Amino acid sequence: MPESPLVLVSNRGPVTFGPDGEVRRGTGGLVTALTGLASHREVTWIASAMSDEDVIAAEQVQGRPFLVSAPDGGDYRVKLVASDPDAYDRFYNIIANPMLWFIQHYLWDLSNAPDIRRNETEAFEFGYNVVNEDLARAVLEEIDGVQEPVVMVHDYHLYTLPALVRRTRGACSLPCSETRSTGASSPTTSSVSTPAPTGATSCSAART
Repeated sequence: MPESPLVLVSNRGPVTFGPDGEVRRGTGGLVTALTGLASHREVTWIASAMSDEDVIAAEQVQGRPFLVSAPDGGDYRVKLVASDPDAYDRFYNIIANPMLWFIQHYLWDLSNAPDIRRNETEAFEFGYNVVNEDLARAVLEEIDGVQEPVVMVHDYHLYTLPALVRRTRGACSLPCSETRSTGASSPTTSSVSTPAPTGATSCSAART
C-alpha cells in the first residue's frame, strides 16, 4: 500500500537562509531528529520563516513548498511561513522561550513562577496564537483534498495548532506511534522533544 502523505510541522525547519541566499542547516536537536525521518520518506516540512532571508525565499515561491538541498546533504521539500514580525517576536521571545521552555525543563515551581500580566496575556493572544494560526493555515493548504494525511506537529511552540487543524479538517482515524497523541480521531499527532512537566511544575503551569 502507498504511504500516507506526511507533513512535518515545527518552528525551525531543516534549513535557513543567510545573506546572498546562502543555505544553512537548521539548528537544534529537534531538527537533527526530524531530518533522519525526512531523509527516509517523502515529506513536506512546514516551518516558520525565522530570518529576513527566509521570508524572501518564501515570497519568491509565493508561499508554496519548494525543494532545497541542505549543506550537509539531503533534499527537503520545505514550506516556510512568514508571520507578522511583531507577532513572531511575542510568540518566541515572550511566550515560547522565556515561559514554556522553562516550564518544560522544570525551571518553574510553586515558589518561583512567571508573572502573567497584560504583556504576557497579549503576547499569547496576539503572538503565540497568531503564529500557530499562520502555520495551521499552511498545513490546511497542504492537506487540502489529500486522503488520510499524517500531520506531525512538534514541540511546545505549537501547542494550539492541532486543534486549529482539526476544527477545519474534521476527524479521520490515524495510528499514533511513539508520539504523544493529541487525539485518536484526527489527522494530526503531536510530540514534544523536552520533558513533560509533572508534579509541582505542572501545577505552576496550570496556575499561570
